[in-house]
Amino acid sequence: MIVPTLLMLATMPAHYHTKTETRRILGGFADIKGKYPYVVALYNDYRRCTGTLIDPNWVLTAARCLSISKYVQFGNMETPFNETKSKRKILHIEQPTAASAMIPDLGLIYIDVVPLTEYGHVSAVDYKVIQGHAVEYAGYGFTQKDLTKDKAKVFRDDQTRLLQIGSGIASKCENKVITTQLVCVAPKCSAKWQQSLPGDLGGPLFFDGKVAAILVGGQTHNSIRYYTPLSPHLSWIQKVIGNQRLTIRSYAQLFDTVNAKQNNHSRFPPGYQQFYNITRYLIGLENRVKNYRLFLSKLIKGFEL
Repeated sequence: MIVPTLLMLATMPAHYHTKTETRRILGGFADIKGKYPYVVALYNDYRRCTGTLIDPNWVLTAARCLSISKYVQFGNMETPFNETKSKRKILHIEQPTAASAMIPDLGLIYIDVVPLTEYGHVSAVDYKVIQGHAVEYAGYGFTQKDLTKDKAKVFRDDQTRLLQIGSGIASKCENKVITTQLVCVAPKCSAKWQQSLPGDLGGPLFFDGKVAAILVGGQTHNSIRYYTPLSPHLSWIQKVIGNQRLTIRSYAQLFDTVNAKQNNHSRFPPGYQQFYNITRYLIGLENRVKNYRLFLSKLIKGFEL
């Protein structure tokens, strides 16, 4: 269970809006050049959340996004969901467990292979180190500019809008009510109204080009955003992905400090990509067969009783 405090924070962007408020990432910009091609939208009738492909099969997002999302959309996001082939059905979800009630708002989504030339790299830097440093964040959330305008049209436009990127300064969370590990991000003075909005939840926070945290909530009255840091949960991420036997993409590459573009598939021999995709498919198929057999064995034992 996610603690009530975080639930309150996460719902504030969706429900706490005034008529004069500008619902967009002011001072931000559309990712026209494809700076973050591995940032994806989590879809269920519309864009519910944002996620990050950190592996051909795995999407990193917020835990609260797991139960409300059915598909992952990637690639050319200006193509409507019902027309694009660049989408995958969510096959499996994972969430950390904890002995206490303070379960981190973090989740992993397993999908069929998404072949990209680069994937998001998880930062191994301790989250306390990034405090005071410039960061970037990205999301596919609402961009409604004026609540008095045609809501239906704006909503439709949002479903084919490019990734939006914003920037800010990471800081220590001063809210004394918050007792879990979080990173707070405030907009720069030059863009003080810049903020994340519904649909941005689960989106990445970038430090030095790598994913350092995941958006879990915010406050619209001061534009402060709250992020779950990844550094305390690196072993969990490794364990989950490792359980699927990632034999091709090593942990050293997943958590590499070298820019992903310098580690693209061009250094592999011809035919590697096809072999890579087939292998990943077979690994996923094998795991689904194992789960099916486990289900059948439990079902048979139930009848024997």
